[in-house]
Amino acid sequence: MSQDLKKINNLKNDSKAVYIEIKVIRKLNEREVFNKKKRIQQRVSDFLVGDETGVFILTVWDLDIDKIADRIGKSIYIMNGYVNVFMDRAKLNIGMYGQWKPIDKEIEVTDIPEELPKTTQWYKVTDLKEGIRNVNIIIKVKEKAAPRDVRFKDGSMHRVATASVGDTTGLINLSLFDAAIESVNEGEIYELKNGYVSKFQNNLQLNIGKYGEFNKIDHEDFEINTTNLM
Repeated sequence: MSQDLKKINNLKNDSKAVYIEIKVIRKLNEREVFNKKKRIQQRVSDFLVGDETGVFILTVWDLDIDKIADRIGKSIYIMNGYVNVFMDRAKLNIGMYGQWKPIDKEIEVTDIPEELPKTTQWYKVTDLKEGIRNVNIIIKVKEKAAPRDVRFKDGSMHRVATASVGDTTGLINLSLFDAAIESVNEGEIYELKNGYVSKFQNNLQLNIGKYGEFNKIDHEDFEINTTNLM
């Protein structure tokens, strides 16, 4: 297995090309859905899987459901899978271009919860609209303008700057104040939690705000879609 193997705690809401060894713990549900594109009815099921770093939901379709159900209590190796968020839960998928196979490996899983917490809702730039609060988003800094001094209504002076940030869906301005300005560097990827969206000079603006968290993260690099300015 020459690919870079992930662990459960490495998985992000938008992880791609996931290669991972996991233990199948139990089947959570099974339902039927209608595939509008293919115009057929399909089976889909969720399984609880895990490794020594945590647990996750694996979504499986059709014939693979019974095969993976036979692996409950045993381990499998997923190749070229991906993660998405569906109904507020992050889920690992094998997908059209992925594969899986059984492996003879004992994987220890501890602290298995009875119920899984819902996933924090994550946005893409193209999802943002004026007035949205509690914004969680992963963005890359394209460029940062020079800071300027601004006097607030209460008479206090602050340094203010605007950074052009984005993801694969679009580009938006991020408002920065004081110490946050120096902590932001062009070309790096950041995670904003609990931010909000406003409008400034007819353009949408992303804000960290008083209660937001903004941190640099180790994330797979991506190209910013500079053709879609919000």
